[in-house]
Amino acid sequence: MASKERYIWLFLFMIGVLTWKVLIPTQVQVNQNSSTYGPAFFPNVLAVAVIIISALSFIGTFTKKSEHREEIKEKDEEKGSKWIGIIVFIIMAAYVYIIETIHYIPATIISMLLIMWVLSVRKWYLYVLMVGIIFLVQYIFEKLLYIQLP
Repeated sequence: MASKERYIWLFLFMIGVLTWKVLIPTQVQVNQNSSTYGPAFFPNVLAVAVIIISALSFIGTFTKKSEHREEIKEKDEEKGSKWIGIIVFIIMAAYVYIIETIHYIPATIISMLLIMWVLSVRKWYLYVLMVGIIFLVQYIFEKLLYIQLP
């Protein structure tokens, strides 16, 4: 199991480096007059985050895990239902279609509330945090980056 994870994390690391060094500079057009937070800022942040997380996870596969942790992990995987994944996919597909008609904030709040309900999230503060993050994303895109959301 650990060797499969190593290959996955190594693959994600290489994809992150490829995205950061090759795809973003060639695909994202940057003006000479653009500020520090130009159109390539968030793709670069995400690519670096993928690189860091995959590198740390790759290194983590070399540490020994106790059998008890693996048993707990296997039991948790058995509890999951494939229907939950299908329902979440359907909600996200519906989100893609309704975002144009009812706009970003209502569509995102409704779809995320449904997904959290399907995933049995019961802690109230996670719902508040989710709404706060949605408004933060809108603020960053519209006020800082001057990118209109649908």
